[in-house]
Formats: sequence, C-alpha cells, structure tokens
Amino acid sequence: MKRLPRVMVSLLLIALMAGGCSLTIRHRRSGLPTDDPARVAVKRRLRCGDRVQIEFYGVPGQNRFQDAIDDSGCVRLPLVKSVKIADMTTREAEVFVEQAYMQGGYYRTIDVSIVSLSAVAEVDQCFIRGEIKRPGALPLPVNMTLTQAIIAAGGFTEYANRRKVQVNRGDARVFYSIVRIEGGKDDDPLLRPGDKIIVHRHWM
Repeated sequence: MKRLPRVMVSLLLIALMAGGCSLTIRHRRSGLPTDDPARVAVKRRLRCGDRVQIEFYGVPGQNRFQDAIDDSGCVRLPLVKSVKIADMTTREAEVFVEQAYMQGGYYRTIDVSIVSLSAVAEVDQCFIRGEIKRPGALPLPVNMTLTQAIIAAGGFTEYANRRKVQVNRGDARVFYSIVRIEGGKDDDPLLRPGDKIIVHRHWM
C-alpha cells in the first residue's frame, strides 16, 4: 500500500519531464525568440505619444489619471506638474514617479502603478501582409499558430508561395513551409504579440 503513491509520483514526474522536453524542442525548432507575451508590455519602453494610465495608492484624493506622453517625454501630474518618463519601462517609470513625490516632500509614502495603454493595444495583435486575402493587423488570442493566422486572414491568394512564409520577431527572420507544416513534417509555430508575417509570391 505504501509503494503505490511513490509509483504514481514517479509516473507524474516522468510525464512532466517529458512534456517539458517536448515543449523546449518545439520552440527551439521554430527558430524564433520565445519571450513570454505577458511580459512584452512590461519590457517595452515608453515613447512620446503613448497613452498611459497612472494610479496612486495610499494617498488621499483622486488616484487615477490618464495622459499622453508629450513631445518632451513628459506626463502632467498633480503637485509635481511634469515628470519625464519616456524611454523608461513602466516599472522604471513607477519608481521614478514615486521618488518625485516623496523626495519633493509631497508624500511620505506612495505606491504608483503605470500601464501603457498603447502597449496593451500592441501586444494584442500580429500583422500579416503579402499574398494573403485580407492583409493587415490580426487580433492575437493566446496560442494562435501560424496556420491559424493565415486562415483568420482569409487564406492564401492564388499567387502565394506556400513554401515560403516569413515570420519576423524582433531581429529574427524565419521562413516556414506551410506544405511541410500541414503534412506534419514541421511544427506549427506559436505566434507572439507584434509578430510580422509575410507571405511571399510564387514566381512561375
């Protein structure tokens, strides 16, 4: 009776290890960087023109504001007036605004949360162009694959090269054959927010 739980635990560990190895191999074969999409908006740096939502915690009065970062890289806030946050991540901007209030003597303590509304919009879509029936931006649900994105964009045109579909992610450029993917010879890569898909033309 005591040995059964150990066997079950061992089988579970083996299954988890096997699943983890399979996942690692799949991403390695795709050739694309695999940044966690949930972290993309956090790692992105704020830019002039971005709309941001700023919330204050632990202080009296109005605690939620929305503003656009102006051409000088600043947002307007109560008391401290103008704070430059362009070229920072949202986390860096949060700390900087907190210090501005505390070092300025306005509050002894304050917690600040900053969300880039522009970044949230960006991480919810990918982009597709070339020999596709409906090129443009595509909503990107979790775990959407390359072939699913092509279907969502209306499918290939008659001139599409199904063996040469390019995915750009940051500095990475990777080519895929949809023929091989549909034939089960290659993995269907998972897309990430901001990915750019180019369906090349088939030259006769």
